[in-house]
Amino acid sequence: MKKSIYAAMLCILLATNILSITSAKFYDLLANAMTHIPISNLMRDSKSAQAKLIKQENKKLKTENVKVKKHQATIKANAKKARAISSRA
Repeated sequence: MKKSIYAAMLCILLATNILSITSAKFYDLLANAMTHIPISNLMRDSKSAQAKLIKQENKKLKTENVKVKKHQATIKANAKKARAISSRA
């Protein structure tokens, strides 16, 4: 029973592949059917989508880190200048 189901599925897949290549009407039918499938919902949970999201967040955090380090450097420079001025006074 299981082998006959697999054989039928294989025949159907081969037939649809051949028809999609040779028949423009069948290709249009399949293309139209694919537009109704919510692929974005399926792809949202994929590993590649999650990896892309993590890369974007990592890039954002790196740029924020650079900004914070620059800000810290200016604060340290200002504190150093303030200490020099207060030591003179």
